Amino acid sequence: MQISQSCRGGDSNGWGWKKGRRQRLNHCNGSARIARIKPGAILVNTARGALVDEAALIDALASGRIGRAGLDVFHAEPLKADHPLAQLDNVTLSPHAAFRTPEASENLLRRALDIVRKVQGYPPSQ
Repeated sequence: MQISQSCRGGDSNGWGWKKGRRQRLNHCNGSARIARIKPGAILVNTARGALVDEAALIDALASGRIGRAGLDVFHAEPLKADHPLAQLDNVTLSPHAAFRTPEASENLLRRALDIVRKVQGYPPSQ
């Protein structure tokens, strides 16, 4: 993963992760880092569950330090119904499938069919 305003520092108002070279980033956003977040901030993690220390996140959400969280990834998947994150009103959870839209599914299917066509020697679809 390439890091953009994440574990290297930054203003703690925004962090981003994007696909790329893999690096060890487990819990790089732990309690010390979360304490520097602007009060009431929104944290969104769709990259890797291990990027954010889950216990520190739960504490910050319960105390209001983090105003809301949107999570599509978790330390353990699938997330159990009795998990503390599932009990918080200021958390939006997605089952690691936030990309599932009709358009995304159509694109995925079209690309898969194009690969099959290419392997069989046919031109890709138009």
